[in-house]
Amino acid sequence: MLIDCGFITSQTHHRLLIYDIVRATFSEPAGLDALDDGNEGQEYTGIGSNWIAYTSDFHEAKQVHHLLQWHDGRVISPPQALDRVVDLDTPSGSRRLCRAITRQRGLSSGFAYRERHAIAKTGRLPFPGTLSLKDCDGHKTHLSPAGDDGARSWQLGSRFVVWTDGAHGHLIHSRSIASDRERSWSTPDDAQYTSPLVVQAGRHVIATTVGDFATGFTVFDGLLY
Repeated sequence: MLIDCGFITSQTHHRLLIYDIVRATFSEPAGLDALDDGNEGQEYTGIGSNWIAYTSDFHEAKQVHHLLQWHDGRVISPPQALDRVVDLDTPSGSRRLCRAITRQRGLSSGFAYRERHAIAKTGRLPFPGTLSLKDCDGHKTHLSPAGDDGARSWQLGSRFVVWTDGAHGHLIHSRSIASDRERSWSTPDDAQYTSPLVVQAGRHVIATTVGDFATGFTVFDGLLY
């Protein structure tokens, strides 16, 4: 787990901690100086056993994506080849896609690959778009419609896909990769007017809602089976 403690020593020094859930210990990643490279801030988008994924913001709305090897401090760019995808757990920081799956170039599409399945969201991020699930046998399933009713937040897990849609942002959907079974349920009443960010954790779904004055989350227990 990656924890951003903010600026604690100066306006240009980052304080990041990695929490090991199994050992219940904290450590500081190597290479923090690489994050302070004249940019206007970072957004951390993922952590694995080897790499931290982050985006640096520069003036004129320019964004640059990087991978930080948090054991030795190396910084590399994400893979550009369309037959490879970021994998934060591998030594190289990437893995090769199977032949039946390719990803689109550019930042207008969201893409995730896990074992023999991929999920892709087409449309201009972060607005709703069409969400599709594809496997290495060439089968493709549309999970959400195009336009304003398309998917907003989504995640591909090892057994399930979860997402919210633009038309009913308070609804969370799940689909079993193995059986194609789908389920939908509502977020609490106080989150009806926001589209939550959804993350899978075992058989649970964590839905985080961000408001003008507060951020909250709800854990839905045992809904993935």
